[in-house]
Amino acid sequence: MNYLSQLKNFNLGPNSAYDYLMVLLIFAGLVIVLKIFQVIILARLKKLAQKTKTDFDDVLIEIFKKIKPPFYLIIALYFSLKALIIPDFLAGAINVLFIVIIAYELIRATERLLDYLTDKYFAKASQGKGAVKSASMPKTIKMILKVIVWILGILAILSNLGVNVTSIIASLGIGGLAVALALQNILRDVFSSFSIYIDRPFEEGDFIIVGKDMGSVEKIGLKTTRIRTLQGEQLIVANTELTDARVQNFKKMEKRRVLFNLGVTYGTDQEKVDEIDRTASL
Repeated sequence: MNYLSQLKNFNLGPNSAYDYLMVLLIFAGLVIVLKIFQVIILARLKKLAQKTKTDFDDVLIEIFKKIKPPFYLIIALYFSLKALIIPDFLAGAINVLFIVIIAYELIRATERLLDYLTDKYFAKASQGKGAVKSASMPKTIKMILKVIVWILGILAILSNLGVNVTSIIASLGIGGLAVALALQNILRDVFSSFSIYIDRPFEEGDFIIVGKDMGSVEKIGLKTTRIRTLQGEQLIVANTELTDARVQNFKKMEKRRVLFNLGVTYGTDQEKVDEIDRTASL
């Protein structure tokens, strides 16, 4: 007790030696608790998750396992320093660092969750009858979703730091309108690629005819679709042209009807003519 009293009476700046000791103890305790959670508790939860029928809980555990150790150190440092009286600029810097680290990990966790949900959706959709199997479409959806998540995450960080995000959102709206007008042809092709995926007129590997061109679909991209013609060259067609044109898909054809003109001589017997007529009608 005398030792603790001496520490409380021994000042180092605005804080006593006892305050610094408490900070060290809180920091060490939080690091140990968080490490136990990361190593032991998550390991046991993973074993329990492996016994369940769904794999969603496995994904959640993997998200927590992929959190890097600096995240836990920042958490422990942030809460332990609450016991000290520190300068405003240092407190502000620690607060900014804490917000940025938390937001970054939340964004990364959201990205991993979106990857899982997107892969799950496309895996289920590709098993349906007439499903379009496009390797580029899942990547495109993931990229768009991640861009949206990062924009929202950055706006959330700025809002928590006291920045007026209303003007930023208004500027983004005006800038987005200008970009949309400048890139309207590209955006038309992008939305056409989504239309191809949703409407499912053809898929990769199908033999199609578009206007005077024909060939096998090799890749359905974000802006263009690549077709391998009968001559061997690769034909690159904008997705907008494919959605606006009449497309003949021969892979979807289950039966083929061919019309033949048959002629007989004038001297053929009537019985043979009747037999030919019956055979042709079949």
